[in-house]
Amino acid sequence: MAKEKKYALGFVAVSLPLFFAGALLGYTVWPKGIEVLLGFTPENQQITNLLDMANFLGMEVKVMLVFGLSFLLPVVVVGLNMAGVVRGYQLKKARKGVIFGPSSWPRSPRRPPTRSPCSPFSSPSPPCSSSQR
Repeated sequence: MAKEKKYALGFVAVSLPLFFAGALLGYTVWPKGIEVLLGFTPENQQITNLLDMANFLGMEVKVMLVFGLSFLLPVVVVGLNMAGVVRGYQLKKARKGVIFGPSSWPRSPRRPPTRSPCSPFSSPSPPCSSSQR
């Protein structure tokens, strides 16, 4: 029991700072992203961007959560390695998939077709990108 407790405390001690660092990065990146998106508004026309504060804050929280969870990927990989689910040689072969996560997964042929050949909802990979392994 002491061995499991030691591992659990170690994982928590590493996971919390990583999650908070990712959430902080998401918090700092979000305003710059909004600034860039609002920069696409033409200046010479009478167009006003109206941002709903509830949607803005909700999306900011989502961005912070995604960034925080993405910083936990190394902890998950180490945990899977320690549990014996994956081995070092498997991680070495799948290094690109481990580093880039779902964006490097191959497209599944079982997904239903959509009207757009590059629909962002058709696969977990970025739109119109080629998946290589």
